[in-house]
Amino acid sequence: VVPHTILRATQFMEFLPQIAEAGADGDTVRLSTGLMQLVAADDVAATVADLATQAPAGRVELGGPETMGIDAWARRLFAATVAARTFVSDPQARYYGTELKADAEHQVWPGDRTAVRSATVQWGLDRLLALAAGRSTR
Repeated sequence: VVPHTILRATQFMEFLPQIAEAGADGDTVRLSTGLMQLVAADDVAATVADLATQAPAGRVELGGPETMGIDAWARRLFAATVAARTFVSDPQARYYGTELKADAEHQVWPGDRTAVRSATVQWGLDRLLALAAGRSTR
């Protein structure tokens, strides 16, 4: 066995607008209630840097600090914008072709060997809004 480290991260928070748009049909957005634990891309980069300076750790999983339904994530994002949308929570809505179910095997969150980074959801949403407005986040 070759010593190695593989980092598996949950979906990046920065992709939330595209995830929401995938469920859009006009002014209505139909999204899964499946749980997701979004992580900030900056946290993934910091974890890669940390792991690169350590001994091989095998598989490491990374998630953000909060778990919510995809529909709830999108509502929080759009509540902070001027976008007037009607959200429909649909347990059978597809997440890029996959139906997320109420068991751990069909959710978008990390497994047992998880490192959780500290970026807050509000920090991530503020960053998304700044990026959308064309402002630097650094």
